[in-house]
Amino acid sequence: MQPKWKMGLDEASFFDINTLMIQIEHVQQLVLDFLKDSDYQLHALSMDEEQNIVVEISREGGVFLDKCVDLNKYLVEQLGDLEDFSMEVGSPRPEPKDKTKKKLRINK
Repeated sequence: MQPKWKMGLDEASFFDINTLMIQIEHVQQLVLDFLKDSDYQLHALSMDEEQNIVVEISREGGVFLDKCVDLNKYLVEQLGDLEDFSMEVGSPRPEPKDKTKKKLRINK
């Protein structure tokens, strides 16, 4: 069964949603491909208008730093020829107060 993704976007943001969605979906697919043979799951993915990408992964028993580092390196290699961006990979965190980010989160 495929996970259901919930997308939300603050109406006050001033960037092209269609371009952002394509990029987020591309990053999403890369993360899912990287994690497919592991016990890790994509918990959340967000990107703002400045191309700051945040990937949150989860796993029963906790997330190992080495997995975050490996995923970060993989994503930077895959996206390196694209526009400038920043990448942050880690475990789940509290909801951000900044609503200008586009978010993808699994419904459980």
